[in-house]
Amino acid sequence: MVLTLFATSLRGRKAYKDVKGMVYLECTVCYSIKIEDSFQKEKTGFLGRRFNCCNCRNEQNRQYREKRALA
Repeated sequence: MVLTLFATSLRGRKAYKDVKGMVYLECTVCYSIKIEDSFQKEKTGFLGRRFNCCNCRNEQNRQYREKRALA
């Protein structure tokens, strides 16, 4: 799979496209490149997506809930 740089945000976040035209984004937490559908929608985000992938977001939510349960 060959990815070409498609767009770069002002803060340095990168988006890539493959030969078929699928868009891939870089997660700012785990630094992995994942397909666009792996990011939740956000109106103000880069290309309309959140800055972190669903897996990282779920982990952050889990840690928050555990911390709040102990309080």
